[in-house]
Amino acid sequence: MRMNKINFYDVKTLLLVVFGVIIIGLLLFGNVIVDNNAKEIKALKIENADLMGKNDILKSNNNRLDKVLNKIDIDLKQNNKDTDAILTALDKINKKKNETRTYVNSLSANDVADELSKYLEKRTKGNDINN
Repeated sequence: MRMNKINFYDVKTLLLVVFGVIIIGLLLFGNVIVDNNAKEIKALKIENADLMGKNDILKSNNNRLDKVLNKIDIDLKQNNKDTDAILTALDKINKKKNETRTYVNSLSANDVADELSKYLEKRTKGNDINN
């Protein structure tokens, strides 16, 4: 029985020594890990600042493009209104083109003869030029 007690205390002492060495090692060499992390954190902060600057530039570009797009949208809406007005006017004109006029200018016999004479003179002059 005595042998078991000695072995138990020896294992216990051995474990205490191993844990003590580990704790002392962590205290002495743990700063190296923290220093590495500090360098990495510093590099990440610099990269973050650079990305924030790029983000601000992108935001200002997006705002500028939004203004341009809004202006284009307003112009397109106005063009659509103008086009609709023009198409409506053209439809009215086309409807009137096919209508039979109810109002006829009345001409006297002399007026008809004068207009016919003018037409024949123009036609005759046109034939003389071509010949």
